[in-house]
Amino acid sequence: MPERTYQMLIDMHNHTEHGSQDSVIQIDQLIQIGKERGLDGACITEHQTITSLDIEELSMKYDFKLFGGIEMEITSVGHFLCYGDISALNEVPTAKIRQLLLQLCNELAYYPPTLSIEHFNESETFRRIIESFYISDIQSLIDKTHDAGGLIFWAHPYDNYSLLGIRFSEYIEKYKLLKLEDFYSYIQYNDSSLQAIIDQIDGFEVINGCDNERGMLNSLSAGFAEMLNKLAIGGSDAHDPDDIGLVATRFNRTIENSADLVSALLARDTEPVITEYGQSITLQSRVYEK
Repeated sequence: MPERTYQMLIDMHNHTEHGSQDSVIQIDQLIQIGKERGLDGACITEHQTITSLDIEELSMKYDFKLFGGIEMEITSVGHFLCYGDISALNEVPTAKIRQLLLQLCNELAYYPPTLSIEHFNESETFRRIIESFYISDIQSLIDKTHDAGGLIFWAHPYDNYSLLGIRFSEYIEKYKLLKLEDFYSYIQYNDSSLQAIIDQIDGFEVINGCDNERGMLNSLSAGFAEMLNKLAIGGSDAHDPDDIGLVATRFNRTIENSADLVSALLARDTEPVITEYGQSITLQSRVYEK
């Protein structure tokens, strides 16, 4: 086995069944399988919410570092990974909730006296209450993340539903060219809002292990991040136990907490990589197809 030249290997993008409806990974699976596949730690980045698990207790119990994060979907823009002390992203807009709850009470007056969860599930206002917990615009997400001293990365930025991916498809269709410098000029001339997002975010997820066709998209992300001198991370985007540990980020220092994580990323003391496990799967065309 070759000598290890880095301090920690951390998978920056994972979902569990404890916080993401589209994941079947249990926390003990993430830890056990992660350790078996050479990880020293993992970030739990649930959809639209910060994990409610006691990650400090779990980290100590299993001798495996867990870090909180979040993957936020901003409609018409894309998905963004945030790290650091980002508890503010889960703050509740109390005035708005109070108003919606009053409306909910009016609706429930028509329901039987004995309420059940089904009554809430049937309520349109209850759905709006839940949605009001989420940050819905990219500027607020960027501002709240940075105000808390955190970092924000564009996750799988060249996906076809992502604004960056949509603009790239337009550029390719119009010019029949694959030059990132020209594409960036295209953005500057045609989409000032997208330009502002790119200017303000800290970096890009340049290796994502989720799909078979992600290879070319990862190459585009990596080239774009390097051209713009943005920070770069890698993560498995695991939703199934087989996905755990496909991709990670090497850290050249010991990471004990979220503050250390942010500090190392800012210092660029990191490197996104396909792990040894991911390499073996790649050979079976599990991750990338040319």
